Amino acid sequence: MKTKRTYKTVDVEKVSLARLLAAIAGTVVVAIDVAKTAMVAGFADAAGKTQELVRFSHPRQTLVFVELLARLREAGRAVEVAMEPTGVYGNSLRFQLRARDFPVFQVDPKRVHDASSFLDGSPSQHDPKACTLIAFLHAQKLSKPWREKSSEERRARILLKEHQMHAAPEMDAYNELEALSAASWPELNELMSHDLRWPLELLSLYPSPSRVRQAPASEVKSLLVTVSRGRLSEETIARVLSSARTTAGERLDAEEEGFISKLCRIILEHRRQLDEVSERMRALVAAQPELSAVAETVGPAATTALFALVGNPSAYESAGALEKACGMTLKERSSGMKRGQLTLTKRGPAKVRQLLYLAALRLVRDEPLARAWYEARTAFKAWHQDQGGGRGHAQAAPCRLPRRARSALRRRKALRRATPRASAPAVPLRHDFERGLTPSSAPASLLHFATTRWSVGDLRQTP
Repeated sequence: MKTKRTYKTVDVEKVSLARLLAAIAGTVVVAIDVAKTAMVAGFADAAGKTQELVRFSHPRQTLVFVELLARLREAGRAVEVAMEPTGVYGNSLRFQLRARDFPVFQVDPKRVHDASSFLDGSPSQHDPKACTLIAFLHAQKLSKPWREKSSEERRARILLKEHQMHAAPEMDAYNELEALSAASWPELNELMSHDLRWPLELLSLYPSPSRVRQAPASEVKSLLVTVSRGRLSEETIARVLSSARTTAGERLDAEEEGFISKLCRIILEHRRQLDEVSERMRALVAAQPELSAVAETVGPAATTALFALVGNPSAYESAGALEKACGMTLKERSSGMKRGQLTLTKRGPAKVRQLLYLAALRLVRDEPLARAWYEARTAFKAWHQDQGGGRGHAQAAPCRLPRRARSALRRRKALRRATPRASAPAVPLRHDFERGLTPSSAPASLLHFATTRWSVGDLRQTP
């Protein structure tokens, strides 16, 4: 590479093939910095030293760039392409490269970021420099072959996106409704909850207490019984009717009432769409035995997110690799006598961590064995911190759910035949604490204990 104007780029249509062939004798490494339109590619030798930086506009010059790589291969050079997984901007280019049988490798963007000072001693970052770093990292064997997603993984990703498309506006609309009802009908607001349907059905037809007072009481009562499927008690129904007559809320005009009614219909429609997507998620998971085993532990939604965002859990070489992909491993900052706090790397998809955390909360809430383990573990950690220790982390349960989910795949058949013992709640105390285990040697999650003594089918997600 030249010592002056190191990062000068050349338009792809002005590149000299003869100059490239003369500069690079063996394998040609093509490192691409992906962008929406202005892409940059570095042509480097097998040692990772960039000889030429080329710019091209996507999609106008994409096929010209691909044709240049084909001419290099026709001239007897082996061509390897390395690029970062930057969103979806590189998908069409990668498709063209795959169609022409060019090997494509993936380089972690975090490695590129951390290596910004390796070659020139400057922490500056820009597209041409990123190409030189990608080529260098690939030459150091710090890349991996790009694995294209299967059709099932792409389907799971679309289901996840569709779920998020309805979940976010549904929650926004409900929050707006909750605020309006607190001002206009505070007594009903006390009875409302996000998981209840009957308040929405009631407000969609009777958006204010005055509307309820104007309607026949038998008609309102019949509606509440119908939409609650008979689960609403007579006392609650009477409380709703009484509050409509004696409410302390402010009076609404016609426009405000219409807005509340429309808001309820929007929420109900979003929930109908969410139910439909959830059924399709369950069908996707049920069609694959390996995913079914994971869903028995963390639920279909978290399983779909795992499958869509980090791939099939059984495809990983180890449970630690799956934990790393989810961003659930720990990092430490310590020096000398200073011992830093352990925190999550959070390098993986945030959606996966969110759903695993919620799965851990369900286990603690609904399963006696999991709750006994958690309470005993928490009590021991508090005691250990009082004694001057306490390097444990608060998210111990969700952090190791990926490891337990992968273990469930290996023990699926045996665990389905297993049944909990009558003395199960007392086991965590004997297993972890009466034997005097330290926090570092004690199990790091609820499921570490649960999957070795309990059926994965019993660690289910509640409806």
